[in-house]
Amino acid sequence: MALELSGKRVIITAAGGGIGRQTVKLFSEAGAKIYICDIDEEGLNATIAGHDNVGGMVADVSDPAAFDTLFERADAYLGGLDFMVNNAGTAGPTAPIEEVTLEDWQNLPKRQPNQRIFGHPARHSADQGSRRRRHRQPLLGGW
Repeated sequence: MALELSGKRVIITAAGGGIGRQTVKLFSEAGAKIYICDIDEEGLNATIAGHDNVGGMVADVSDPAAFDTLFERADAYLGGLDFMVNNAGTAGPTAPIEEVTLEDWQNLPKRQPNQRIFGHPARHSADQGSRRRRHRQPLLGGW
């Protein structure tokens, strides 16, 4: 079954490599117009290269102000938003357990909910009511 996204407008976070880059490739081939972000400028530019329907910016989506800027620029580029792939996340402490500090562990849950809540499309719509009805995905699910 082929994916058909012609005319759809999409934001994809953490699209500078890995799953995010492959999602951009899939959605681009399916006809979507896409705006992406990543903290890695080189990876971001590599993802954008070769796609005439993809724009983007460097952004750390753990920062609420960066999310605001992301949505402003995405709206200017896309002319609206149909859906978002909030791919950004934090792997968490990746050291052997004896090397993980309490601060490393405690900072993990502080970042993840920020990315879900501040990146929720309903927070960035001029028409809050209708956008909220269209985006019923859980705010904190999926990790």
